[in-house]
Amino acid sequence: MGSHSSCLACFSLLACFSLSVIAGDEIPPTVEGALIRTNPLKPAMAKLSITVQAESRVVRFQASVTNATSEVFRFDRIEKSCSCQDVKPTSGNVEPGEKIVFTIEQELSEFSHSQTPGGSFQLISNGLPDAMVSYDILLDSYLGFGARFVDLSKKQKENSVEFFIPIVLGEKQSNAAEESLTEPFVELVGFPSKFKLTTKMNWNRSGLDCKLDVPTQASDYPYVGKITLTTEYQSGLLTIPVSLSSGRAFQIHPLSLRFRRGEGDDNGWIAIAFLKCEASDAKPIVDVIDGPSSLRIGTKSLGGGIKKLEFHMKVPSSSTDPLPNRQARELSVRVRGAKLTQIFNLRFTTPTMRTLR
Repeated sequence: MGSHSSCLACFSLLACFSLSVIAGDEIPPTVEGALIRTNPLKPAMAKLSITVQAESRVVRFQASVTNATSEVFRFDRIEKSCSCQDVKPTSGNVEPGEKIVFTIEQELSEFSHSQTPGGSFQLISNGLPDAMVSYDILLDSYLGFGARFVDLSKKQKENSVEFFIPIVLGEKQSNAAEESLTEPFVELVGFPSKFKLTTKMNWNRSGLDCKLDVPTQASDYPYVGKITLTTEYQSGLLTIPVSLSSGRAFQIHPLSLRFRRGEGDDNGWIAIAFLKCEASDAKPIVDVIDGPSSLRIGTKSLGGGIKKLEFHMKVPSSSTDPLPNRQARELSVRVRGAKLTQIFNLRFTTPTMRTLR
């Protein structure tokens, strides 16, 4: 693109189409778009909207892009927002007026919590992003969790916990008569066998009514596992992390951290969580026992036994990134009080892993 190292190409793709079942080597649907450059100082932004009707966990489509500028458009690699994506080609040279066709394939995550998951990828030239393509995937036939985690606390002298998990319905399920909908299969995984989970789908409230029976001998808090939801719809198998603490135990909320770039720090990420302590004057020690080597935790008392946890992590360089390339990563945090020590297993995502929209 001539001297494109000093400017950014603006990428405009506005489209909406339906995706049907893709069998064998059938050519996937194609959406048309144009490459324009409206502001050399802003990142590229392409937006696709896709309605999926296939009974498949894999979404595949093509984006045909015309170079509507007067310059040659070049990119030497693709930077994806998630390892669940496959984008081809990964390099290209497009003359003015010519087209380039991207084939995009994405596997829907089992941790999806939205009716409209999506993805994005950047076109990189000489180490700089020339354009970004982002897209939403509207799931027409879908049933999935509407939350990222379930954090429960059992009160003293009670042998069960009742709770509600919001469920995201696809357009087909939202408009269907209740008697025509299929109850999902729900299972509690990772808890001792004497814990019993009973559920009932509440279609009117769009959620799952749940009751967890706790054995009287339970004492090894917190209990950590997951709830799986198996459906006949587009979502397939979904999982959501769940934890159970006693009324007197430490609690961390949320159990899924979302890192963002820290203000004024180009080489750092930050995530926020909260620690609830039994005593308002407790001063527990919080440290990382398993996780990225650069991760540090700061604490700040907010009163009432609540402490703010600030997770700080350096942004690893692309050549030395020790973190695996996957959607969700894990770390373990230890909370040490005067009479109690607990280990919390947390999940986290970073800005480079999240879908950019």
